[in-house]
Amino acid sequence: MNNQRLIVLIDLAPNQLDIKPFLRAIELLLDDGAMPMQGMQYSWDKIGRFLEILEDTDRYQYEDHARVARIFDRLLDKAPAQRSAHLAALWREIVYLPLPQRQEVLQKIKEKFGKFTPSRDTWQQEPNVDYPLRSADASVAVSKQAPLDVVQALIDLREPTPPEIRVWDAAINTSRLDVLQLLIQRRYELPLEHRESGAWSSPFLSAAQAAVKGDTRALEMMINMSPEPLIPDDVNQRMKTVLFRSMDAIPEAQLRHINDALNAMSSLESLTDGPALDAHGYSLLARAAVYGDLSLMKGILDAGADINAKSPDGLTALTYARCYGHPEVVQLLQQRHAVDRPASCRP
Repeated sequence: MNNQRLIVLIDLAPNQLDIKPFLRAIELLLDDGAMPMQGMQYSWDKIGRFLEILEDTDRYQYEDHARVARIFDRLLDKAPAQRSAHLAALWREIVYLPLPQRQEVLQKIKEKFGKFTPSRDTWQQEPNVDYPLRSADASVAVSKQAPLDVVQALIDLREPTPPEIRVWDAAINTSRLDVLQLLIQRRYELPLEHRESGAWSSPFLSAAQAAVKGDTRALEMMINMSPEPLIPDDVNQRMKTVLFRSMDAIPEAQLRHINDALNAMSSLESLTDGPALDAHGYSLLARAAVYGDLSLMKGILDAGADINAKSPDGLTALTYARCYGHPEVVQLLQQRHAVDRPASCRP
């Protein structure tokens, strides 16, 4: 019965003008051993709703926020370490925790649920594997101008799964070039999203929108990624449409440079008449392995490419495909008798 009362109070608290009686009642129930359980599951969604109080700086005072933070810390301590824990509701609100506690909470979550995180080897073989910390989302932290160390901590929680497209988009749309630089330096695969409409989306589209408003920094940073990205041709054409409709916003020489770079990132053009190596010395074979482009990989191999050629990092296509979590490309390369040379994923 106390568990149910606790859930009701946690759910109602964010709507109250006078929150103090509710917080006191929650504290007393926690003292009596109550836990926000619904059946066998801890109610993380309700706790996430409770933390919405932290966003309201008009109705609630600093003392109220500090008290909510202490209650959340107690709720986190009581939580069972379950593989089925649904933590997605927490990430948006954790950004609003008082600064001294924010990193402590992230560390505590990592210690409690990190044991369910797969090894990198396991993730490479099954990149869609689910685990509690996979839901960690740094996009709100980026948009709310949280310090870089907080953003990095959220990204680290999600490892070995790389950040989703919304983190890249948030960094571009808020001009968080420090975050974008972090993503590029870590050599994460540039994410692509296939939407229900059938169209592909890419952070390059966000960067193109920023460029036509006069800020080409993100686009230039991404163009200079190493190895050069491979992007679907419909994304490429949509970017060119956006850019060339606003020719007055970008100097002609820079626009020509961007156009040439986009041509080099088109998998179709690269396969037919593109250069053998990108500007950083990476072959199309290596780039196809990094980005998991199975059909392009088949075309390259059928054209007689050296399957065991090494990149400037000293890595083969097989190593890249494995490191970036593309098991179908790994399987193709193994079927084509690629030499398996164990190597670190980080050059």
